[in-house]
Amino acid sequence: MANISNVPIWDDLEVTEEKFISTCGEDNTTWASCIHDNFYPLSPPSQREIITETIRRLVVPSVYGLIVAMGLVGNSLVIYVIITKMRKGTMLNILLLNLAVSDLLLTIFCMPLDAINLVLMSWLVGGDFGCKLMHYMRYVSVYLSTFSLLLVSFMRYLTIVHSREFARYKTTRNAIKVAIITWVLVLLFNIPLLTTYQVNGEGDEAMCNFNNEERLSHIYYTMLTIAYLIPVVLICVIHMLIIKHLNKHGASAISQSSQERKRNATRLIIVTVVAFAICWLPFHMFQIASFAFDIHKNNDATIRTFLNISEVFTMCLAYLNSCINPFIYNFVSKDFRKSFKKSLCCVRASPCCASEEEPTFMSLATQHSSIPLNNIDNGNNQVVVVCRPQNQMDEDSDSEKC
Repeated sequence: MANISNVPIWDDLEVTEEKFISTCGEDNTTWASCIHDNFYPLSPPSQREIITETIRRLVVPSVYGLIVAMGLVGNSLVIYVIITKMRKGTMLNILLLNLAVSDLLLTIFCMPLDAINLVLMSWLVGGDFGCKLMHYMRYVSVYLSTFSLLLVSFMRYLTIVHSREFARYKTTRNAIKVAIITWVLVLLFNIPLLTTYQVNGEGDEAMCNFNNEERLSHIYYTMLTIAYLIPVVLICVIHMLIIKHLNKHGASAISQSSQERKRNATRLIIVTVVAFAICWLPFHMFQIASFAFDIHKNNDATIRTFLNISEVFTMCLAYLNSCINPFIYNFVSKDFRKSFKKSLCCVRASPCCASEEEPTFMSLATQHSSIPLNNIDNGNNQVVVVCRPQNQMDEDSDSEKC
């Protein structure tokens, strides 16, 4: 019998002798038409199919790999800087630490498994447990990120607008309590997701999918409302009130340097929130269209290709949010930039690692809180002296005594 093991086929199907005989029989007079009908496509792959395969096999691993690398390094550095380099565990630092941890979890548990699933077009890693864990941690991370940003914004509002009343509550212990409560509530709230996803099929045909489309749409719309729309609107309102207050009291007794520190911290939070809203907006728009119009059920090849590419793009953009926050901190915050630089110096064993900046003294009060400052009576003039470490985060210095 002729050797047909090297028959070229477009879908890489392995043609064995037994499969060939079972398909075409032993009558070689019909082999030509049988091979044409069963083992050769009527035409080579289309440009659309080539583009889809290129994205799946080359673009997805490259983009996901870059995002994972930046997320791991960036968020790990933020966590290290906040824990070791910042002078004190301020409330803002604790909440930003909470945000970095949630982004790091998304980078570790979700992105690699999602990329492998997209490239292989099957669920071969992690089994049913990995399938449930990936989707569970994805939603947990999204909720944690959103609520952390909302808490940071609300904390800034209380610090700036109601500084005297809020001063006694603005402690590291209270910040840790808020972070722990947020984690517990988010972890419990997303438990139903553990029964929503499962692995269907076996071997190369195994896929990690949802088992109830109606239930999944309910879960998604809940996330859209609670973890995106409402928080973004509230954050916008909060920062409008903050900006209004700063503009109104710009020429008050509060010093210019104190006002500038408050504006810088507010600017950092606003940029972080805007980045979050922009990165997740395409994902939510795609999901809304998918559930509202059942576009994922369309069988048109061109539309299917467009939807597949759009889904990958929106997911990559959403994941990108988990790795850009460290860059935002570096560019917007001088304190973070100095701490990042010092940490990188330590990695290179540079002499700058051993040097610590001494606290600087600034004359004339820059504080605006109910805690008394040190007054030095110098004859006819009274000078208020305030200690402030140069690389300390901004807002909690409002309650720091010399």
